[in-house]
Amino acid sequence: MGQGKLVSFTVKNSKVYVGYVISNFNPASPMRSIKILPAISGYRHDKTKTINFTTRYLDIYEKIRVGDETVADLDSANFEIVIAVQEIQSANIFDENIYRRYFNQPIEEPTAQKPESKTGLASPNKDALKSIGFRELLKEIGNRIKDIFS
Repeated sequence: MGQGKLVSFTVKNSKVYVGYVISNFNPASPMRSIKILPAISGYRHDKTKTINFTTRYLDIYEKIRVGDETVADLDSANFEIVIAVQEIQSANIFDENIYRRYFNQPIEEPTAQKPESKTGLASPNKDALKSIGFRELLKEIGNRIKDIFS
């Protein structure tokens, strides 16, 4: 769906995730879930259904990308989100120009929380991340989202 573009997902509990689809799937098999690397997330207001972004992942991705020692135990796999297809209420390409022009709302700064150390998912080692281009992907995410909200 995304072809390297940001995709917005609204799930049944009103959470909204904007990120890059990173899972591969076989069109011959039914797709049960989608894995994304989120850039921002939030929720839809119960009555108005407008999006309130509350969580920015970019600062931590930038720290990971540059090798900041304070996040040496983390990699991008710690932030991957798997969404069951049956939980997706809507999905669309997130066009930053359209969002900025018609729907731009400030992203609330999240309260400082210590990220959970392990997600239970197998994390690729840092050399594997480099070889598959995750460092470049994280940089691109950071650049595109900074452009949207600056």
